[in-house]
Amino acid sequence: MFNKKKKILEDIRQNWGKRIDKYRNFDLISSYHDLKSQFEQNEFIDEKTWSDLNLDSLFVILDRTTSNIGQQFLYHLMKKYEKDRNVLTQRYNLFQFFRNNAEIREAMQLKLRGLDDTKTYFISNLIFGDIPAKPKYYYFLYLLPLLTIISFILTPFYNSLFLAGI
Repeated sequence: MFNKKKKILEDIRQNWGKRIDKYRNFDLISSYHDLKSQFEQNEFIDEKTWSDLNLDSLFVILDRTTSNIGQQFLYHLMKKYEKDRNVLTQRYNLFQFFRNNAEIREAMQLKLRGLDDTKTYFISNLIFGDIPAKPKYYYFLYLLPLLTIISFILTPFYNSLFLAGI
């Protein structure tokens, strides 16, 4: 396990700041933005402008993220029109902090590397999506703990039945 972590850390160090050539599924990447933008009162770049300026290509050039969640967040930031100078200054300062503190940056990248699975694209559905409907057997789930307690209470009286079943 230590060798695996060491190998991943070497990979992070070698590729830091370099362009990552890989397939990007923009339907999955944009899903976080699509859900989150419904709850925000911000201005966003519309699809026509995004397409006309070919900003998917710019995203591919800028995307140096370690995780799928990072990709989704970067995409959301690129779509969002930010006019608050303080927010932009904070982002720049954060960028400088991670640029100048390789040890902290690499530790975070190691942690985030665990979120580099296609399934993680759907975390935003858990947060912003609709609550799933209760299954038909939902109320039966309330009975299971009760049946467990009853079986423990009845075990001393009917232990021969349990032994017969073995």
